[in-house]
Amino acid sequence: MSTAYRTCGVIVHPADPDVARRVQSAVAEVATRRDWTVTGDRSGVALAPGSTSVEPVDSWAMVAELRRHPDPEVAVGVGLDHLMTTAEQLGGNPFAIGHGRTGLDHYGDSGYAGRGPVNFVVAAPAPPSAGRRPRVVVLDTGIGVHPWFAARPAQTTIAMADGRTIGPQIDPGSIKGLDADGSGQVANALLGTLASHSGHGTFIAGLLRQSCPEADIVALAVMGADGIVAESTLTDALTLIADHQREHPGWADALVLSLGYYAETGADLVYNTSLKRILLELGRLNITVFCAAGNDATARPSYPAAFAVDPSFADVDVMPLVSVAALNPDGTVALFSNDGPWVIAEAPGVNLVSTAPVGSDGSDRASARTVTPPGRIRSGVDPDDFVSGFASWSGTSFAAPVLAGRYLRAVADAGFPPIPQRRALVPIGRGRPRPRQE
Repeated sequence: MSTAYRTCGVIVHPADPDVARRVQSAVAEVATRRDWTVTGDRSGVALAPGSTSVEPVDSWAMVAELRRHPDPEVAVGVGLDHLMTTAEQLGGNPFAIGHGRTGLDHYGDSGYAGRGPVNFVVAAPAPPSAGRRPRVVVLDTGIGVHPWFAARPAQTTIAMADGRTIGPQIDPGSIKGLDADGSGQVANALLGTLASHSGHGTFIAGLLRQSCPEADIVALAVMGADGIVAESTLTDALTLIADHQREHPGWADALVLSLGYYAETGADLVYNTSLKRILLELGRLNITVFCAAGNDATARPSYPAAFAVDPSFADVDVMPLVSVAALNPDGTVALFSNDGPWVIAEAPGVNLVSTAPVGSDGSDRASARTVTPPGRIRSGVDPDDFVSGFASWSGTSFAAPVLAGRYLRAVADAGFPPIPQRRALVPIGRGRPRPRQE
């Protein structure tokens, strides 16, 4: 698995203002030597070529040099702005076809385990008529038009104490095809094909409605139609959520992150301090984070999910971070699901049925279509027409919200206890391996 990152920027994550000054000075020194210009603030730095620079701008060159810095706090105080995705290395998903690995490709075919339209005849989940409701935040593609979110819409903005209104999008300038669950659902206007992640956030929200009907959903868009999220965008969103939780203690109970990246070195935990720090802060603020383990059929740790086994999250005053694998309908682990000691939980994640934006309709058409004499249309299944409002899809992206919904119901049933009691309610654990079939 390769590491994807923004070449024109780095993230600065110092421990305190004094370290921040030393890091900024070191960044400026490297940039001057390479004739790059530096702009930005304490948390992020943008790089650009200078007037006489010959060497192309590459943030990895700067990060690699600073990691050899004699000041150890400077060495760990700057990192790449990783590009996170729910896909297999930016290939489109939640699980795409074309891997060339026996047993995996069928998960991406519409009608088997890939995204495809279905009929779903159950009524919209109804919450209890009274009582406190749990709240879950989803950082994904947003939510499209669907009847389930008309009478009881998800919250798409946050009013901060300083008067700012955050959302529906976080850092919209950094996201390609931002409106992935609305007008941006078509990836290529000339081809008319649906984007790989069109409806991704809507599908997640529908799973939360099914698994915990009483939960209030806050949906903020950090991901575009291509499924890619810059780490700086994610940390901005997480910081805003933490700020709001401090202003309104108990406001949120859970967070769903169906995204991830692979770190560039073996010293993963050393150089991921910024993201880990804010996730730990959310844990201290009574928010349990559910992360998709990833869909690359690898044991290599994917972050942020792999933070689940970091000792910091075992503290009794911190809610756990949960990495979630995907299960097939028969309870076996899906072939595509990442796995390893860092994956601490599992939930159904294959051929799930959930909500899709009702306007989603790409250029693919049914294999056969005819009109009978009375004017009645007969046809095969149109593989990308979601007018029914429901789809079947697969991925660890969807196992994470299923498990989050179970947790939210347990928290509500237990009367919203404090952190030490809540920790016991988090559905951590893996199923027993099945006996080998002879």
